[in-house]
Amino acid sequence: MTEQRVVVQRLPLKDHTAVAGQALMDEVAVLNYDYEDTGAALKLLIDASATYPIYIREVVHIVRTASDGTSPTLNIGDGTTADLWIDEADITDQTQYHVVSSLQSDTAGGGSGSNATLLSGKYYVTAAPIVLTLGGTWTAGAGTVLVYFSRINPAL
Repeated sequence: MTEQRVVVQRLPLKDHTAVAGQALMDEVAVLNYDYEDTGAALKLLIDASATYPIYIREVVHIVRTASDGTSPTLNIGDGTTADLWIDEADITDQTQYHVVSSLQSDTAGGGSGSNATLLSGKYYVTAAPIVLTLGGTWTAGAGTVLVYFSRINPAL
């Protein structure tokens, strides 16, 4: 198993003291994984609370190395609904550099079309896990998950 690092890039600040009229900038959380990863290596925790809620605008998956094995699949969810953000049917994991966004995942969340996607994102007042679920048997493959979110200061 390769060493995993969770990187959060703040563009450009995390400021809960912004004055009225100022907007907090989007942040990007990044999770790189490969076919050998399991458990915590496939989870990205976005810290949210009632005091500092977050709004997740979009989740993106990028295939860095094509998968191989016996029927490999990947879903991206929230720990409760395995495909809440991106459904396996929308990830072409056997095609290197394939990119899919939660905004185009037609079957995410167990439905179909725009009813299934989180076109408006999702608002969280508790910690929000982004969970990757690898199915089938993987003998190769690697990817990157990007989570675009904003922290909300309800005091503004």
